Amino acid sequence: MTILENDLLNTSIEIKNIRAEIPSLKDVVFLNSGWTGPTPRVVLEAIEKSIKNQILLAPSSKDAVKSQVSELLRAKAAIADYFETESKNICLTSSTTLGINLALNAYDWTENDEIITTTNDHASVIIPLYNLKERFNVKIKLIDFNWNDPVKSFRDNLSKNTKAALFCHVFWTTGNTLPLKEIISELRNKNVISVIDGAQSAGALKINLDDLNPDFYCVPGQKWLLGPVGTGFLYVNKALFGKRPPWPSVLGYESAGDASDDGQYDLNFKWSPKKDAGLFEFGGMNNSLFHGLAAAVDFSKEKLSRFDIYKRMYSLAEYLSLRLKESKDIIVLTSNLHAGIVSWQHKKKSAHEIVNSLWTKNKILIREIPNFNFCRASTHYFNTKEEIDFLIDCLEII
Repeated sequence: MTILENDLLNTSIEIKNIRAEIPSLKDVVFLNSGWTGPTPRVVLEAIEKSIKNQILLAPSSKDAVKSQVSELLRAKAAIADYFETESKNICLTSSTTLGINLALNAYDWTENDEIITTTNDHASVIIPLYNLKERFNVKIKLIDFNWNDPVKSFRDNLSKNTKAALFCHVFWTTGNTLPLKEIISELRNKNVISVIDGAQSAGALKINLDDLNPDFYCVPGQKWLLGPVGTGFLYVNKALFGKRPPWPSVLGYESAGDASDDGQYDLNFKWSPKKDAGLFEFGGMNNSLFHGLAAAVDFSKEKLSRFDIYKRMYSLAEYLSLRLKESKDIIVLTSNLHAGIVSWQHKKKSAHEIVNSLWTKNKILIREIPNFNFCRASTHYFNTKEEIDFLIDCLEII
């Protein structure tokens, strides 16, 4: 038995119990957490409990407001603890996309400015940049990587006009992972703002945000963290607190000092902006959903205390990659520098045909990467070797 198989099988009993806590896994081979992960029962219960509590306390009552604030603070604390930072660095958002836009629109741009991204980044990265180009005539540089030295790929593309770099930690197309700390360090040495898309990394890799030290790191709650749709967060580096720029692009009641104090401003253009990441929050957050996100983070943290969930994800992805390479008709696109995503291309069949067939005939949920004709599977720690073998068997007869 190989080391890989040992890693996969040692926790088989544990995984069976964990799977019983996630209702969606009963009838589905769920290999699509890179889009939206299956929600554990404890998350649903936390959301339901929060909503009921608000109704019983009477919405807008003093007790209800106190409960809402408490749940949002608890969500920040749970996130900060899990990603090894402080609550003051966490701004709650509804999505990765909102975090990216908050970060980009925090700066004044001119036609002399240049922003770097990559040719394989997500639409949530590319489209906000196109918008800046249309508004301010900013120069957008789309770069390709030399995967033998991705740090050099960034270094060689920096110029005196490069103001920011926006890119993903783990590529959504292939699952390939960047040496992020080294790249951020290179950018900081050149005074280049770093905005990181953490959609495919947060919850799939062990992440210490203070150690990585980006300017901004944008995360969704519903993917690898298994939280509810409509949740996420933006990490803001404490070195940016109290500075202008970054300017908050959307402001509201929650952006100011003490949210319980109506005297946050006067009529002489004076107000009390928060001096932490909360400055970028503007109210209207669904505290019940974030109570669910806190439960999802706690769920993952509790599993991590029992076994290395990140190692298991990597091992399952590695096993899937090896099995796919057994077929002469399949080209695996994911390198050995990956997290939980494996992408491949079939030489004879379209990704659209494969994805639809697997779902309609076998209840196997993977996704198609449009425009690239890739198939993509996301292996989470709750997945099993048997599910991967079943996927391979089904691929052979499509």
